[in-house]
Amino acid sequence: MANRKVRGVAIGRLDAILSGIFIILSAVGMRLADVIGPQIAQFLNSSIRHAASDLRFFLTIFFVVKVMNLPASILLAVGSAKERILYLAPWLGLNLSYLILASTVTLIQWTKLVDSSVPLLKAFGIILVSIAILFIRCYLCYEVHSLLKEMREAREILHTLITAAPEVREVRVNAVFVHVEEQS
Repeated sequence: MANRKVRGVAIGRLDAILSGIFIILSAVGMRLADVIGPQIAQFLNSSIRHAASDLRFFLTIFFVVKVMNLPASILLAVGSAKERILYLAPWLGLNLSYLILASTVTLIQWTKLVDSSVPLLKAFGIILVSIAILFIRCYLCYEVHSLLKEMREAREILHTLITAAPEVREVRVNAVFVHVEEQS
């Protein structure tokens, strides 16, 4: 469990740092949407007419998601370090819902991309990057869920030991061993 605990802290810290960076970048992107939007539309060979407003809408949604993800990531890091199960739940719930939403949006974007006049090589690159991001996010959710299950099992073992032996003064649970000190 110690190894997963360290990974949970690392995932929480890294996600909090990246959320902060993405909050700043999306705020800058919203400010510069009138400049960036037409360039993206030209790159994708699509209509320039709604490019800036579409980009601003996408970045606003992204900004809100990252603002919600920042405290959840901090809670994940603290919950992993202090072994608090309920601190992991906001990150896991937010990221699982994000994963479902991102998968749906990605499939819709793929169909638009394949139907558009974008060259196949550009479309293939965009599709590969989105698949890689989804798989990484799936793996991170799996790691946090595994940590959550291990913490629950350790809590159940601790509860069983405490209820079974009321004369036990102290019980320490770590990754492999359960150390029980009896009262003298």
